[in-house]
Amino acid sequence: MKYKCVIWDWNGTLLDDAALSVEVFNKMCRNFGLPTIALDTYRREFKFPVSKFYEEHGYDFSKIDFQEVGRFYISEYNKKRFKCSLQPGAYDAMKELRARGCRQSVLSAYERNFLVKCVLRFELDGFLDCVYGLDNILAGSKIELGKRLMAELGADPSETIMVGDTDHDKAAADAMGVDCALLSVGHICAENLRKLGVPVFDSHAELLRHLLA
Repeated sequence: MKYKCVIWDWNGTLLDDAALSVEVFNKMCRNFGLPTIALDTYRREFKFPVSKFYEEHGYDFSKIDFQEVGRFYISEYNKKRFKCSLQPGAYDAMKELRARGCRQSVLSAYERNFLVKCVLRFELDGFLDCVYGLDNILAGSKIELGKRLMAELGADPSETIMVGDTDHDKAAADAMGVDCALLSVGHICAENLRKLGVPVFDSHAELLRHLLA
């Protein structure tokens, strides 16, 4: 294997939560008097930073407190997060990588305490060296967090790959100096992911074949 270390994103990459995210987003839009959105539209338009996506959908943060929006979203999301399942094939891919001696970690924009509870709930902790999440609920940048993760891992960047489902995962990979692969099963559609110039896979099984090559 070329890669001895895989860094996974969480939301959309390991956890199949795009539909829940749209459900919560639409509830929030109704609460703030804004139009709702379909899942397909969401996957075409979603981007980081999340605040920019919100603004493009009509949120005026000169009139609405972004932290209030964030609190509303995470409160509603956390009520149903355990109704989500892992992405098909995600557990098997992680198990196979573990069996082959590949080190694995999670790097997420999800708040760390919530993230750890999810990892434990899905019994993934035995596969992972590190679980890195943000210290707040605002889903901001994880780039600096990624740099700290690389320092803790002491991993060779040439033997490390970031696996995610958004443009921000590509940005984080670039900042860490590692390769990137993206999955089209999460929050951004395949068409937009392919514009980023990295391999895009439609399933974890396809991704695993790439990682084992």
